[in-house]
Amino acid sequence: MKTICRIVAILMVVCLFSSCWWENHIIYKGYQATPVEGWEAQNVLNFTIDSVRWAGRYSVVLGLRTTNAYPFQSLWLTVRQQWHNPDTTFVDTLKCTIVDEMGNQRGRGISVKQNKYKVCELPLMQGQEGTLTVTHIMRRSILEGVSDVGISIEQKFPK
Repeated sequence: MKTICRIVAILMVVCLFSSCWWENHIIYKGYQATPVEGWEAQNVLNFTIDSVRWAGRYSVVLGLRTTNAYPFQSLWLTVRQQWHNPDTTFVDTLKCTIVDEMGNQRGRGISVKQNKYKVCELPLMQGQEGTLTVTHIMRRSILEGVSDVGISIEQKFPK
């Protein structure tokens, strides 16, 4: 009886780990800091993806870390994706809501709040390489309160 319980317990652990593995697989994750004195509109943040290991459908997510010094309710960004082999380009405009209607800063954290915003889903082929660039398109050319911007790309598997 103890042997059967052990086998069942081992199978449950294996199933748990395999379900976590197949649900999402991150192929890229990186953050870049913006200047302490403020993020200028001409300061382009570049993220380089060396090579896609597996063909499939991917989700691109932008991570944003802000402080209470950010003066607006929202932040408008452009995310430009240039992929090679085959060559394709995508440009997305993203509205990131930083402060809710009640004036409360959204996100997780204490002095620095982190938020995630879905950019898009796209199919990628094995061996593709790419560059993602992020710029802000706000009227004020220098933005205080944006500390880091990041990109995460994860493969989506059917459930």
